Amino acid sequence: MLAESLDFEENPANPTVGTLKVTGYARGTHFQANRLIHLQNFGDFQLEKITSAPVLHKAVHINNGNGMDAEATETVLDAPVPGEQDDAENEPDLLANEQTWPTEEELMEAEERVKNMDPSERPEQSFNSAAPKKVIRRVPKGTSNYQAAWIIDSDHESDEDMDDEDDDEDDRMEDDDLPSARNGEDSGEEYEDLEVESEEPAKNEEVYEEELEDEEEARQYAEYLAREKENRDDMEFPDEVEAPMDVPAQVRFARYRALESFRTSPWDPYENLPLDYGRIFQFENFRRTKYRVMNQATEGGILPGTHITLHIANVPRAVMDTYSAARPFIVFGLLQYEHKMGVINFLVNRDAEYDGIIKAKDPLVLHCGFRRFVVNPIFSQNTRNGKGSNNVHKSERFLQHGRSTVVTVYAPIQFGNLPVVLTKDTQDVNSPILVATGTLMDADPRRIVAKRIILTGHPFKVHKRTATIRFMFFNPDDVWYYKSVELRTKLGRTGHIKESLGTHGYFKAQWDQQISMQDTIMMCLYKRVYPKWGTTLWVNPDAGPSATAVTTAAESMDMD
Repeated sequence: MLAESLDFEENPANPTVGTLKVTGYARGTHFQANRLIHLQNFGDFQLEKITSAPVLHKAVHINNGNGMDAEATETVLDAPVPGEQDDAENEPDLLANEQTWPTEEELMEAEERVKNMDPSERPEQSFNSAAPKKVIRRVPKGTSNYQAAWIIDSDHESDEDMDDEDDDEDDRMEDDDLPSARNGEDSGEEYEDLEVESEEPAKNEEVYEEELEDEEEARQYAEYLAREKENRDDMEFPDEVEAPMDVPAQVRFARYRALESFRTSPWDPYENLPLDYGRIFQFENFRRTKYRVMNQATEGGILPGTHITLHIANVPRAVMDTYSAARPFIVFGLLQYEHKMGVINFLVNRDAEYDGIIKAKDPLVLHCGFRRFVVNPIFSQNTRNGKGSNNVHKSERFLQHGRSTVVTVYAPIQFGNLPVVLTKDTQDVNSPILVATGTLMDADPRRIVAKRIILTGHPFKVHKRTATIRFMFFNPDDVWYYKSVELRTKLGRTGHIKESLGTHGYFKAQWDQQISMQDTIMMCLYKRVYPKWGTTLWVNPDAGPSATAVTTAAESMDMD
C-alpha cells in the first residue's frame, strides 16, 4: 500500500513506541489483520485493526443541520483473532536427544554473534554524514553565496596547476582580460568577507587519501595474499588438503565421513544437527504449502482498491521521525509463515563485472523481494540433473564465475518466484557492489551441503596392479583406520588399501588397473556444513540516526 498520510499515537507507558496509522488504497493481495506487515528499515509488525477511510472530496461537504461539517466515522473492517500464536522462531529444546554439544568453533561464533548484536557496540555514527565545512572568503561586494562557492582558493589553485606547463601563459592571459582581486583592491573596488561551504572530498575518496600504519597495511596485504592464494588453490586443486604430521588424521578429521557414492549413499538429514536448527521451521511439502498459502491470501480480508487505514502496533517513533513526504512510504503485507525463520535456498549467478573474492560466510546484503537482510551464506553446487536419492550437494568455498550456485542462508521464509540480488556494502550506501543475481528456490532444511576434503598421496612403487603409496598418512594407525575407504586417482583408477607398511604411513594398495607413477592418489571425505546464524535486517543509514532501532515480529507482537 502506498501511504497517503501517516499519523503516530505514542504509547503512554513507553513513549518510544506507539501506534502508526497509515492511510491509503489497498493494492495487490488482500490485507488481513491476522497477517504481519513489513516496514523497510524497521522490520515486521502486527496490525491492531484495519478501519475504513472514507474519501473526502473538497467539493462535497456533509452538513449536520447545525452548520457544522459531520465527521466521517471509522468502521472496523478487520481485526486480529486473539490467541493465535505466530512466533518468528522456535524455542530449541536443550535436552532433546538430537541436539549435540557445541564445538569450540560454534561457541566462538556464538560469542561473536552476541557481541555484534549489542546495540551499545553498533557503529551508528559511522554512517552519519558530516556537516559541510564553512570557510571565509574575500569576494567583491554583492557576490552571492552561489557565485562565491565557485571561486577557487589560491592554495588549491597552486596545487592543481603545479604540473601544468602552460601556467605562466594562462596567468598572463587572465591578467590581461580579468582584473585580479588584488588589482581590484588597488582600483578602489569594495570587498567583503563571505562565509561559504568548502568542497570536501567524498567519504570513499577520503579512504584512499588516508595513510595507514605500517603494521596495519602489512596485515591487510597479508590477508589479501592469503585470500588470493586460497581462491587460486581452490580453482587449481579444489578441496585438496594435506594430512598433518604431528596430529593423527583420524583425530584431525574426526567429523568427516567417507561415502561409497556421493549421490546414493544414505545420509540422515536429522543427524547431529546444530542448536540453530531447533529455532527454525520446516514444511513437510514446501510446494504444496506455497500453493495453499497463496490461495488463502485471496480469501477474505480487504479487497484491493479499498481506501483503508492500517493501525500498526508497537512501531518505534523513529519511523515517524525519518518519514519524508518527498519519498514514497510503502507498507508491505506478509503471507502466512513469511515471518518465520527457515533455511532458504537461492539459485544465483555471479555478476561478470565484479572480480572480487567472495568466500563462504562472508557478510553480504540479500535483496529478496521487498525485504533486505545482512546474511552469511554458504555456497553449494547446483545439480543440473536433479538431486540424488540422498539429497547431498557439494559445498563451494568461493562464489565462482561462469556457473550457477546455490546460496543457503538462515532467513525468514518467503513464497513465490521472487528475484534475488546479492550486493556488498561500500562506504557510499547509494553505490553498493553487485555480486550476484538469481531467484528463490525453496525453504528446505533437509538439503545436505557437504564439505569435501581430498587427502592426496604419491605412488612410491608400482608392480602390475599393486602399488606402494606414501605421503597420504604419516602413521600406521591412520592407515588401518581408513582401510575401508575407496581410493581413486586423477586418471580414473579405483582401488583399496591392502595393508600398512612400516611406521611412516606407507601402505600397499590394490587397483583395478595398473596406475602410472605420475598419477595422484586421492581419498575423499565429507562433512556437513551449515550457514552462520546471524541474519539481521539491513538498515539504510540514510534513514536517520534512530533507524537502528529495528523491531522484529517476535518483539513487537503480542497476540495472547
